[in-house]
Amino acid sequence: MSGRSVPVHEDGQVTAQDRGRVTVLQALASGTRAVVREIHGGHGLRRRLGAVGLHPGDTLEVLQAGAGTSPVLIEIHGARVAIGRGQAARVDVEVIGPP
Repeated sequence: MSGRSVPVHEDGQVTAQDRGRVTVLQALASGTRAVVREIHGGHGLRRRLGAVGLHPGDTLEVLQAGAGTSPVLIEIHGARVAIGRGQAARVDVEVIGPP
């Protein structure tokens, strides 16, 4: 996954330099908005994430960045969804800013 990460600041702030960078969903801080760019995984993972409304091109907001093994809580299409950290590590997103 090297080469795909962007430093998103612990306070959740996204600087002008951060906007437009691609990272994985798992690496984002709470309060960060991003656009899904790609889902790396097989048919089962794409189906599971698609069932909760997560598709390339969708905009999401990280509500709670999971610590340790906790899931990542996102808001997408007006719904709150918990994504496991392993799954979140397979979702490439483009940072677009704070909420």
